[in-house]
Amino acid sequence: MRAVFADYHEKIGQDRPREADNRMTVLSLVFSYAASRGTIKMNPLEGLERLYSADRSEIIWTEADILKFMAGAPVELQRALILAIHTGQRYGDLIRLR
Repeated sequence: MRAVFADYHEKIGQDRPREADNRMTVLSLVFSYAASRGTIKMNPLEGLERLYSADRSEIIWTEADILKFMAGAPVELQRALILAIHTGQRYGDLIRLR
């Protein structure tokens, strides 16, 4: 059974690795619940390796990046950046601010 799920995971993961991992996570939770209730002996997805990994360190703005942006950006964008830095709000939240 594990091989069937691994094949499915790899198939979806060819073009959508994050989606494939999300699907396996949900299935694993269902199997863990069933195993805890005694419905199945074990979770067949336990220990399945993830396909997606993110390293966002390359997109973090340094102080030099911020100074460069502030030197050339319009005042409105400078204010938006200051809000983003100091509040940690996401883009969608910032654009809805009044």
